[in-house]
Amino acid sequence: MIGRRSILTMSLLSVLAFCAFGAQNAFAWETATNTTVFECSKSAPKLDYEDAHCDNTKSEGSYGHKEIKAGEKVDIETSNTATKEETKGAETAILEGELLGAAVKITCHKVEPDTEVTSWVQNVNPGDFEGTSAVDFTECTLEGNGSSLGCHVEEPITLASLFHGVEQTVGAERQMAIEFTPDPSTSTTYVTIHFGGTGCLLATANVKGKARGTGSGDGANGATLHFLPADEELTFGGNVAKFTGTFTTKLVAEPHNALVTTTTK
Repeated sequence: MIGRRSILTMSLLSVLAFCAFGAQNAFAWETATNTTVFECSKSAPKLDYEDAHCDNTKSEGSYGHKEIKAGEKVDIETSNTATKEETKGAETAILEGELLGAAVKITCHKVEPDTEVTSWVQNVNPGDFEGTSAVDFTECTLEGNGSSLGCHVEEPITLASLFHGVEQTVGAERQMAIEFTPDPSTSTTYVTIHFGGTGCLLATANVKGKARGTGSGDGANGATLHFLPADEELTFGGNVAKFTGTFTTKLVAEPHNALVTTTTK
């Protein structure tokens, strides 16, 4: 049943996707200076990946990185489809925290592009990218906050965000991620989650902080973006929280090529 929409506003990079919660990373993230967005395409000048997400390299592959020119905005869409079982299934998005001293867990099985907001990304000089993203979380279940008495999460939970690239040095390696934060010009809150039904201990709870998604590809971020607590600085109802989820972002234009961020090509 569709109830009141929960609206989230995040700041630079892209996602789309639902974002993460947890403790602050031990390493310092900095604005990207050597990261570029490409599309994973069969018409790229060099075909050195074996999969449509450009996650796995192959000397004579079927896909490669196709340039998106600096300053050119391209429309994108983010979802959790094709994120498990070798891109045949969908990973769930999970938010965990505490409300009124008791554990609360929200699990959403479907993440789809929001149809009312246009999401986009563009490369900006030098070596960074930025964009906006909006996604809807649905098919959500609730544990805690009175769920045993009939309380539920009102859907969809809509996340509209800004995002940009960040990098950090760990040992001899330079790592990259996509960082999402609330738009500082409007609010410090990502999203206000609304609860409905009977027995709810709280009617609303705010999500605040930063979320970062990192890729799993070979030598690049790849198109499969993972949100893990170690890369997050999020709170839920004022308490430290964790968010886990896996998403992919694709171009709206045919043939819907996956979006890839990389420091190597």
